[in-house]
Amino acid sequence: MTLLNKLKFIFFILLITNVSISFSYSDDFFFEGEEIEILNNGELLKSNKGVKITSTNGMIITSKTFEYNKNTSELYLDENVIIDDNLNQTIIKTNKIKYIK
Repeated sequence: MTLLNKLKFIFFILLITNVSISFSYSDDFFFEGEEIEILNNGELLKSNKGVKITSTNGMIITSKTFEYNKNTSELYLDENVIIDDNLNQTIIKTNKIKYIK
């Protein structure tokens, strides 16, 4: 692994840690999308038609597909994920991410 790749890896870990810290302050998520399935008496939300998720701390997440389990507080995002953290002035773009509150 070259020095440049090591630095990129360290930077990525720092960004993820920063996002995790920001997520830990959020109490609720608000979901907007063309079609959101509500399953298991509202305990599971999912969609593959695009979603915009806003947290109470002002973070905005967009993705093509998502799944959120209220019981385990796990959020899975896939395809064109963009996390816009206004509080920390950070934007992260990735293809897949899993967040556990």
